[in-house]
Amino acid sequence: MPRDPQLSLGREHVYYHSVGNNPLAEPGRVLWLSTGKGTGSGHFFAASQLEGLMIDSPENLHAALSYYGVFDLAAVTRAARGRQQAEALRISNTEIFRAPVSLRRYHRYREQVGDGPTAFMSARQIPAELFGKIYREGTGTQ
Repeated sequence: MPRDPQLSLGREHVYYHSVGNNPLAEPGRVLWLSTGKGTGSGHFFAASQLEGLMIDSPENLHAALSYYGVFDLAAVTRAARGRQQAEALRISNTEIFRAPVSLRRYHRYREQVGDGPTAFMSARQIPAELFGKIYREGTGTQ
């Protein structure tokens, strides 16, 4: 999967999104799911450590965190989706999976574990056992 070279150089990054019912808590882990219709869509392709969460205005977030990434103020403002505030997820140690894990495979694992979300329209919590299955398959550490 192509990756912006600027994102590959740093150990820590920030991801911005709109404020909502976010179930994330720090410290934690994040699985990255590719969505859309292109090549690789519908696959978990990476995992990161969640180091911190911050909610504030796009202007304040950009001023405080711009050194972490490549997002300009306009991009942070778009991530807020018309709201007065956005949320910044400070992540580190992102591992790109050697073998991305399909949603079909995820649902098999979810059935084995007996718990986990059936769809991903936003950030969702998943059981540790389910995370472990996806992570081990993705990284080839079965």
